Amino acid sequence: MSDQTPPPNNGDEDSNAKQPDFFDPTQVTDYPSMSSSSGVFKIGCGFLVAFSPMILAWLATSPGSNMWSEGDSSSGGAVMWFMSITVPIGLIIGIIGLVNLANGSSGSKKK
Repeated sequence: MSDQTPPPNNGDEDSNAKQPDFFDPTQVTDYPSMSSSSGVFKIGCGFLVAFSPMILAWLATSPGSNMWSEGDSSSGGAVMWFMSITVPIGLIIGIIGLVNLANGSSGSKKK
């Protein structure tokens, strides 16, 4: 293999010349609108937040027990009371995602 070092600067080139940046934000004139995949992601996150206590109850229940039972010490049924908090939060996240989805798929660009 040969040594591929750049030739030395002999003074005929501008030694203070700035190399181009990989991304120069000053040259961007039109920013794209939010993509619709962001809305779909937020809707999915809202669904996950809303029903996360049900997943946690399933994981906390020992095999052979009822995951819906609140009184049994080997079940995770009491965890599902948190759905009174997580369902409204998940609904808000899902609505935000739905609005993002509607705005991203409308095809209108701001100028």
